[in-house]
Amino acid sequence: MRPTNRSERANHPRPGEGNASQTRRRSGSSGSHGATVLVVDEDHHADRYAMWLSKTYTVRTASTRDETLAVLDASVAVVLLGYGLDGDLKRDVVAAVEETSSACKIALVSTEREAIADAAVAHHGTITRPVTEDAVSTTVARLLRRAVYHDALRTYYGVTARMSAYEISDGETDRRSDPDYERLRRRRSEAIDRIEELQAALSADDKRAVLDALTAEATLPARPDDSSVKTRKHRPDSCRECGLEWGIDHGGDVGDGYLSLGAYTWKCRRCGSVQSVPNPNNRSLARRRY
Repeated sequence: MRPTNRSERANHPRPGEGNASQTRRRSGSSGSHGATVLVVDEDHHADRYAMWLSKTYTVRTASTRDETLAVLDASVAVVLLGYGLDGDLKRDVVAAVEETSSACKIALVSTEREAIADAAVAHHGTITRPVTEDAVSTTVARLLRRAVYHDALRTYYGVTARMSAYEISDGETDRRSDPDYERLRRRRSEAIDRIEELQAALSADDKRAVLDALTAEATLPARPDDSSVKTRKHRPDSCRECGLEWGIDHGGDVGDGYLSLGAYTWKCRRCGSVQSVPNPNNRSLARRRY
């Protein structure tokens, strides 16, 4: 059975809670755009953090690995990892977050004494005990801005790569009359506006951290046990549309299955679909207004 999302769970308050359960179920305010925060900690700590954060965000809570996996999805922008969790659980949660969304940011509740041990757990921000509502709110808000900035940059790079494929294969007149190209152009323009808006609210360190994370996404080597990744560095193993395996000789016009269009973009030789991955090494836009 799927574990309950406790922050949105109760129809009736617990003894002594009053209306706290209703408070925790409240969705994010318009200022947060309904952003979702996941708190992973012992129940009494998780409920307290959820009560604070639910004034602004949609909050989910969990206290075990299985509960975390049940409520973690790509909509979670920030994860708050509690002090009371053991190291293995913290690392399991971090691994699950990395598999689910590379843009999601992790805040870790810690102490100065535990700083060395906690350094082994990947995270993007630290809240030092004793924990206050202001510290939690400030840290989560900062990491949320980083998460949104990360996602906006990734959108920009991905859309730009897809536009490059059109620009290589089509003439200017064809592009202007192509609704898909115009849609991509609008998406890129919207991403640029969002990026510039976020840059004004981010520190230089936060912006640099996001760029480093994007670079790592594109250059991280394949895991030895990942059978879906063979000898390529960035190129997909197969076409997402027709399933044709790339990198092996199919003979005839299909050849090895794909045509490289540049800018981290490939075209399937069988169905003609174009696929791309973002190129975070192109930092020209991201550095504007630093």
